[in-house]
Amino acid sequence: MSPVKKTMISALLLFASVQPLYAQTPAEIMQTFYQVADSRPLDQNKLAGFFADSFTDHDPQPGHADSNGEMMAAFYDLLLAASEDAVHEITFIEPVGGNKALVRWKWKGTHTGDLFGVPASGNRFDIAGMELWEFNDAGKITGLWHVEDVAKLFAQIGQQ
Repeated sequence: MSPVKKTMISALLLFASVQPLYAQTPAEIMQTFYQVADSRPLDQNKLAGFFADSFTDHDPQPGHADSNGEMMAAFYDLLLAASEDAVHEITFIEPVGGNKALVRWKWKGTHTGDLFGVPASGNRFDIAGMELWEFNDAGKITGLWHVEDVAKLFAQIGQQ
């Protein structure tokens, strides 16, 4: 083998060892994630499959310090149960570094079921949120940082 070929192969192997090799990019994974999260009926096992065993929600809701894929799937099921027509409208998904995706979304729907202890009001809601999702080398979600306009949600569904 020529020295040039050896150098090229060495460079490719080095690159492969430091770059995560995803079947999909983090941004593509998140696009698929939201399609699954908004599907009815929700396939909780499929949604939970996006998460690594080491998943951490860095901004958990009060009383929910521990998080895992099953808990996240149950949370999205709760959101679907609270609104038969709710969807996440993705404003943008941007890659951040090599292993993160920044997502801005609007969550829109009609409050038709219990949501965070608030009985169905029939009111429409439209709130925004941003999430930074982190991935391991296998393309599984390992971390989440998020901010949602919960005060606006409660005002819209009739709970001040």
